[in-house]
Amino acid sequence: GSPGIHCMTSLEVSVLAARSLTGADKGGTSDPYCSVSVGKKKEKTKTKDKDLNPSWDETFTFQQPADVKFEIFDYDRFGSNESLGTAAVSLASLTPNHPFESWLKLEGAETGEIQVRVTLKGEAPAPDSAAAADVPAVASVDGATGGSAAP
Repeated sequence: GSPGIHCMTSLEVSVLAARSLTGADKGGTSDPYCSVSVGKKKEKTKTKDKDLNPSWDETFTFQQPADVKFEIFDYDRFGSNESLGTAAVSLASLTPNHPFESWLKLEGAETGEIQVRVTLKGEAPAPDSAAAADVPAVASVDGATGGSAAP
């Protein structure tokens, strides 16, 4: 059996860049930003004005790993933001502590790709994971067994 994912894991998601995006505006350009969804949590990058090959290089950390959905939108000040395509990375395809980096084809768009890096961070027995030792031990359990609190 494989070890289950427990509470010490987190998911680091980097939206690096996109290329050949669809020009959604009248002038044939777009003002793209990328929305990142992991479970119920959502983050989004900054908007890049008039750029069909934007470079964002933004990283988000999600405490509850789940499948990652990317969607690029054309920001529209006056109308609704138009989707320029979606991509996804499934949690099951990730190896803990091994970054997955790739250009993904955007679904639902005529053209365009997004470059992402997704890392499932777990407490692997790597020698450089000294940070895990800094986590305080759960001390509340001892105090909780001494009867109920005074009224």
